[in-house]
Amino acid sequence: MEDYFQKYILKRNFKKTPEPYGTFNEEMGSSSFVVHRHDARSLHYDLRIAHKGRLICWAIPKGFSYNQSEKHLAVHTEDHPIQYISFEGIIPKGEYGAGSMNIWDIGTYKLMKFEDFDAALLKGEVKLKFSGRKLLGEWHLVKLKKNKDEWLIFKAKDAYQDKIWDNLLTLDLSLQPEAGMPDTIVPMRFKSVSNPFSDPEWGFEILHEGLRTICIKNGKAFNFIKDESIIADNGFLAERLSFISEIAPERAVIDGIIISIGENGLSSKKILTQIILDKAPSSNLYFYMLDILNFEGYDITTLPYRDRKYLLSLMSGKIPRLLFVDFLKGNGEVFSQEVKKAGVSAVLAKKLDSPYEQGESDHWKLIDLTNIDISDVSEPKSKTGPKPDAVRVTNPDKFFFPDLSLTKKDLVYYYNDVAELILPYLKDRPVHILRFPDGINGSSFYQKHLPDEQDDNFEFITVQDKEGEPPYFICKNKSGLLHLINLGSIDLHIWFSRKQSLEYPDWIAWDLDPKQASFFDVIKVAKEIGKILRGIGLTSFVKTSGKSGLHILVPIQPHYTYEQTRMFSESIGRIVANENKSIATVERNIELRKGRVYIDFLQNRRGQTLVVPYAVRPLPAASISMPLEWDELDKNLSTNMFTLQNAMERISRKGDIFQNFLNTKQTLEAAIQKLDAFVKSNSSSGQ
Repeated sequence: MEDYFQKYILKRNFKKTPEPYGTFNEEMGSSSFVVHRHDARSLHYDLRIAHKGRLICWAIPKGFSYNQSEKHLAVHTEDHPIQYISFEGIIPKGEYGAGSMNIWDIGTYKLMKFEDFDAALLKGEVKLKFSGRKLLGEWHLVKLKKNKDEWLIFKAKDAYQDKIWDNLLTLDLSLQPEAGMPDTIVPMRFKSVSNPFSDPEWGFEILHEGLRTICIKNGKAFNFIKDESIIADNGFLAERLSFISEIAPERAVIDGIIISIGENGLSSKKILTQIILDKAPSSNLYFYMLDILNFEGYDITTLPYRDRKYLLSLMSGKIPRLLFVDFLKGNGEVFSQEVKKAGVSAVLAKKLDSPYEQGESDHWKLIDLTNIDISDVSEPKSKTGPKPDAVRVTNPDKFFFPDLSLTKKDLVYYYNDVAELILPYLKDRPVHILRFPDGINGSSFYQKHLPDEQDDNFEFITVQDKEGEPPYFICKNKSGLLHLINLGSIDLHIWFSRKQSLEYPDWIAWDLDPKQASFFDVIKVAKEIGKILRGIGLTSFVKTSGKSGLHILVPIQPHYTYEQTRMFSESIGRIVANENKSIATVERNIELRKGRVYIDFLQNRRGQTLVVPYAVRPLPAASISMPLEWDELDKNLSTNMFTLQNAMERISRKGDIFQNFLNTKQTLEAAIQKLDAFVKSNSSSGQ
């Protein structure tokens, strides 16, 4: 052990660092690998390969790419003890590698080309086939000659050698359990029939005519569990649909439908049946992927429907007769109208956050279009925004942002475009508005009651802040949202809790306010908070405030009081302020902040509000409170780079970065224990 781990041991003070000292065990962790996301002096990823009782390690500054042409530097570092494979935590400041260490991916590997790992290392050519949740397929590490520790890592040529699979690196499969290939599966089906409807929490897709089947793929081989309405043998189907063997995942369970196309361009069950009965050598057989239940040996049925669809979208596009059933979010009425015009007879509505359930489910609804008149459904908006008469705007040409010549109509149209992203945050939450009837240069007033708006767009609840106070209001739908904006509310502020559990928030927030501090210091402080949160096992999200700061949010289960969440937020804030005294403070008095970033944890109180993601702020730049990826926190970020004028371009390019926010329900007990251990570790090290 001393020979392998001497460098590792000499670099660390195990009375201060929580890292494992480790004991030698040659059999432990064989064929396993782990990748740590290491927020140290600079963010990087540590690849660790288990081999004969030790972890062989490379630090990879720029991370991984599935683009086979991209070659990233990988620095060979000291071997780590095998126990490090499960380590997560915060390495205290002053210690080697100080920062948060989190498991980013974990799985098994197979050594390619060489039978012995040490021989591959000596040769400077390590070829590994990964079976992880983020790293899949074959990857190569090649040693550079100029420096003994410098290597290159890149994707090998295989089914995953496409940059599109970089999107897999952002999809969280970390909690999905391993699972074998099933013998039988009952396909998920709708339980009820509905008229066309619109709801931002639902997706709408065409119901195709064909042979519903579950495809089970293992390596190049695959077979079907079929719907009994059409009898067809697996041998015939496998021969006609041999292209399924080329799907990227080696192991997968896909819910799909085999179809044939008629002259009208729509699927035809009659033609399909004839091809199958005649066993015709037809190429008019297609496989539409509806859903996916197992991905590379991981059961993903508990992932939200939208994420499973996203995964399927990555798998489509390369094989001509392998198709993907996409969905339209939210506007089921317009979708139903358009597909009925094309001759489609039915639509399936599916709850976006729903798991895959065998058999009938309330999360699916059938919309039968054969006997429904939907000719009066409003026209869909154009790609550049809604038609002028699609949204009612009073005083549409009044300048709300005079410096940019942006009008009230521009503001309302923007909210019309982003309504489906904003409405899930408004659901069941009291809303406060700040109205600017004459734009940002006019007078404004605060409003949390709508006594005259008793209609279907709003719900009214009593929160008992003051005796005799009028009820608060909740915005229920898109019409209500646009009504609030038409009243002159440029942005929207929402409670941390919902009506069902007003005393129990479902997120914790840190509001980073720079005042006289630089925005670069705000970024530094945000990254420090993010490190601690990752180190204690919490998923966090970050967005611009739209003004001068940043908001950090941790979604939680609504089990904790406001006082408990405030205390937790304060603990993190004080730790970061104490460790970064030159740039951060929790001092409320502006004069005493001395140009430092204020970490505001007091927002975590009943009745306090937070500006909703994607909202426009009442500033001359018409800036947006924009969700960010953590890796976007760098020197290129500025406070007003996201505006009403460019937000939709970013959203169409990046998608909804916060799409998993409302579906993430975390508990705090384990995180509090880890935080306590971190504080004690820092205390013992004299910091």
